[in-house]
Amino acid sequence: MRVTIPRYLDFGLAKLLNPKDLRYLSLTSVRGTRGYLAPEWLANLPITSKSDVYSYGMVLLEIVSGRRNFEVSEETDRKKFSIWAFEEFEKGNIKGILDKKLADCVDMDQVTRAIQVSFWCIQEQPSHRPMMGKVVQMLEGIRETGKPPCPRAIIEGPVWNQF
Repeated sequence: MRVTIPRYLDFGLAKLLNPKDLRYLSLTSVRGTRGYLAPEWLANLPITSKSDVYSYGMVLLEIVSGRRNFEVSEETDRKKFSIWAFEEFEKGNIKGILDKKLADCVDMDQVTRAIQVSFWCIQEQPSHRPMMGKVVQMLEGIRETGKPPCPRAIIEGPVWNQF
């Protein structure tokens, strides 16, 4: 199995951007690995720590599934991977999302939790993503994950006030 790991520069990019210094900063191009950049990078919106949460969520979903997040295939009905995975999740088909090599050796409750957390992390709207500390708490089972909404831009307004 070939696993693509995003470059280390994809994480922590938000820390390099001090909001007070943005008036002096001019970004001429987007830097990062395809498939891991948060939508706000491409939309030229403010970059925050929630941008890094998005990247983390994509990596987490890839690790659990054993699939690359930007590949479109017959297996995913030619849909964007995250949308296909969410549809399978909604159907209760967690094993369909899970890497087949892991199917017999994992705790399905932990897999389900990891998948739910990944969907919270890859919400299109930054305000709908949890802070990284809460991501860790959800993964550890300290904090309830709750049912995540579909990771699409069609959702507007508050989703879950826990973040």
